[in-house]
Amino acid sequence: SSLKTMVIVCDYPNALVRQISPTIADIQKWSRLPLLLMTGMCGMTAGLGMCMSKVALEVLKQDGWNYTVVITGTVAWMSATVQMIYFNMSMNFYKQIEITPIFQSFYCVTNIVFGMLVLNEAKQYVWSEFIGICLTSCAGFIGVYIIYIKQKSMH
Repeated sequence: SSLKTMVIVCDYPNALVRQISPTIADIQKWSRLPLLLMTGMCGMTAGLGMCMSKVALEVLKQDGWNYTVVITGTVAWMSATVQMIYFNMSMNFYKQIEITPIFQSFYCVTNIVFGMLVLNEAKQYVWSEFIGICLTSCAGFIGVYIIYIKQKSMH
């Protein structure tokens, strides 16, 4: 597959790839981008599934069984299935040490944002807590960026 080809190209030293094909050497600097996109979207999908599960449980607790519980439960189940498939695919193509921090950063931030927006948890935070959440989210994404840059510079 094309993703596996990108991983193989990424694993070769840049000088060797440039000797073989200068065009591929230019593409090599972008070869880790699918890692960020696929794994980040897995984390976001997992966060969405968790939020939908929370919504289903809140509706179930207040109103009992109805169509909203069934719909949100189905969306949560489907997002968990899709997330599992793509996360396993990214684990297959990339190293686990790269995958886990990216997934966890996107998952945590998505859980917090969806909780604030969908479940109206934002009103329970004071501004200092909100700023703390933003700063720690930025620190997580800076760590993801460092992993991305470090893996590119190793080749």
